[in-house]
Amino acid sequence: MQSAITIHRNGNTQAFVGELHFSETPGELQLDPETFYKRLGKVPEGPNWEIEIITPDDIMDKKGVNFHRSKDGKPFMCYPAPLPTAKEAEAMFKIWSAGTVLFMESGIPLNNSYKGDAEAFFKMLEEEHGITVES
Repeated sequence: MQSAITIHRNGNTQAFVGELHFSETPGELQLDPETFYKRLGKVPEGPNWEIEIITPDDIMDKKGVNFHRSKDGKPFMCYPAPLPTAKEAEAMFKIWSAGTVLFMESGIPLNNSYKGDAEAFFKMLEEEHGITVES
């Protein structure tokens, strides 16, 4: 299953496509439980979704973009908290995509701008940075 997000800013458009991967056990996770989940949070014990970044593939070359490589080297959205439903994973991919554009445009890291309230985050992006999001 794929998720597509389009970010608009100052007449420019950036498309993000992510491939959603489902796991039911820690052994099925794409991101390594030891080097990713344990180090940054807690290993998901039940159903979990992870998102592989399909496009844009050139953002991984930009220093500071928040992603992590899977066990087989593919780029994944860096989000160590459990995402037990596809809906929650898609919502976080939307936040991650918008936050990545904010970082690339202004140098503001997602961890400094997103405080857990998606509505407030998207409002701030539009009002303060001219960034709008569609999915």
